[in-house]
Amino acid sequence: MVRALALGGTLAIICLLAFLTISVAVKDGNKVWSFDLACCDGPALVLSNRDTVYVGGHDGSLYAVDAKTGKQRWTSDFVTDAPPDPAGFPGERARMANTRARPSALSSDGDTVFVSVFDQSRIVAISAVAGRRRWSF
Repeated sequence: MVRALALGGTLAIICLLAFLTISVAVKDGNKVWSFDLACCDGPALVLSNRDTVYVGGHDGSLYAVDAKTGKQRWTSDFVTDAPPDPAGFPGERARMANTRARPSALSSDGDTVFVSVFDQSRIVAISAVAGRRRWSF
């Protein structure tokens, strides 16, 4: 089952429920690489200008992967400093079974990757190049 799909240049990035992220060529559907990490089931974002694929993990980390090779560049934690649950919104019930976080969307301005974390009711801004936290709200 496909959990996330992102397009970038000549690649389609597919995050499967089986926790495998696959890159395929848009023109012919041939597999280019795969990134097998049990926690990476989406969302996904491709920044072609950075040759990087970003995948949110239910382990509470954002992963940056080289778009050409599928090799991990860096990881950035967004769960360690999670804020307390808002009143009436139990974060634990919002997460899937046996997960630490539930990232729901990724977006970027080209320099920063913005991670929407559903169960934490917040946005985390992370440097697209180095993976360092910029801010959270």
